[in-house]
Amino acid sequence: MELLFTSFVAYFENPNDWLFQKNEEKSGRAPKFDYANANVSSPQQIVLTSIWAIIVFAYTANAFYFLQNGGGSIFDSVSFFIKE
Repeated sequence: MELLFTSFVAYFENPNDWLFQKNEEKSGRAPKFDYANANVSSPQQIVLTSIWAIIVFAYTANAFYFLQNGGGSIFDSVSFFIKE
């Protein structure tokens, strides 16, 4: 089930490359690509992906907070970052 889901995600990200990869796999000119484990090849890649996800989540949460409250930032109430 996980492989099917990740294959759909890859399809929606770039349908042309996904279709090309699938055709190459069927003809035997390319090995079967494992979409479920594509981004876990090294510990460094896992760390970089996690950092990227945290940054994207923070900006998205801040945007929703801004839209919901008509201004301000979610980071305004976080006082432990600022030492006075």
